Amino acid sequence: MRLRNLKQYQVKTKTLTKDEELNDIVAYEPAGSILADIQPMSGKAQAEQYGVRITYMVTAYTKDQVKEDQLVDVNGDDYKVVRIADWGSHKVLDLEKVIT
Repeated sequence: MRLRNLKQYQVKTKTLTKDEELNDIVAYEPAGSILADIQPMSGKAQAEQYGVRITYMVTAYTKDQVKEDQLVDVNGDDYKVVRIADWGSHKVLDLEKVIT
């Protein structure tokens, strides 16, 4: 992981609230930022694992603390953290684009 490739990205955390009729309302609030190197996802193993979803996925390399189900804002698009692999010196995140 090269330090010169790291860029700052906004992280959002899920919050659950209820409305007047006690329905769950899911919202995402800003929770800080991370420094990460984000690259398009590719490779045979990842294609076998995620299938056609790989088109909407990226891989992020970071040393910062991130949790699953958080969102990372990449160039104005939200990506959900679906997998975190801890490699000791850094973490590898699989991010899937949130399509609304």
